[in-house]
Amino acid sequence: MDITELLNRIRQINVDALKDAAVAYGPCILEPALCDDEGNVVGDGDLGLPCRVDLVPADDDEAEPITVDTETHLEFEALELDCEGVPVIMRPFSWDNALFLIQRNGVVDWAPLADWFWQWFDAESENSEDEDGMLGVVHFMSDPEPTDGGYSFVVDFGSAPPECFLDLIDALVDLQAEQIEVQLP
Repeated sequence: MDITELLNRIRQINVDALKDAAVAYGPCILEPALCDDEGNVVGDGDLGLPCRVDLVPADDDEAEPITVDTETHLEFEALELDCEGVPVIMRPFSWDNALFLIQRNGVVDWAPLADWFWQWFDAESENSEDEDGMLGVVHFMSDPEPTDGGYSFVVDFGSAPPECFLDLIDALVDLQAEQIEVQLP
């Protein structure tokens, strides 16, 4: 199995959970971005990044956003890839809750990471729905937190395609990560 096929299988667990929830809740809005009263996306944290929720029931103006957590994840043997000389270690993770650990010393300019997020977030809601009603967007990324020898952050890839994951790895290589790990939190 190649990396894209593996990522598709990991992603499909999350997409299936979103589809099942949409059926269970009835008419709903899938993957809406959180916005202010004027309809502008609302950012938070040090990087000022917005987020999307999984779904909101469409028939209730007072409805609270619904978070869909996948109950399972794909089991696979840890694997190590090389991306431009940077080891990338992949352990089992969930598409909606992936912990990234990067080894990197010194001060980091997080612009490539924020740029990656904005590209895949689709703040202008220009993406078309696919056959499942999904937008192919990332939902959330936490601010990077210092760890011993690097940083960690969590990503909810939402319904974004495998290319989104691969683009994130490229952004982390651009940040001069010395090693990248992805796993369950």
